[in-house]
Amino acid sequence: MCGKFRVRGKTTILGPGPITAYTGFAAPVLAFIAFVCILIPENIIKRTTGDRYAFDSAGYFERFLNQE
Repeated sequence: MCGKFRVRGKTTILGPGPITAYTGFAAPVLAFIAFVCILIPENIIKRTTGDRYAFDSAGYFERFLNQE
């Protein structure tokens, strides 16, 4: 659009129509991806492990867990 109207003095790339359309399309898709790819698997993994940690020890992070 900017190139098409540059001869008439347009210098910005503002396009409220496409920006609104892309935002309206991308927001639900990103929310769906966050829900399906992150939240659901995380809850399934939390329920199946039953432990606080999946490993025998916290390793490096043990020094930070029981500080008072």
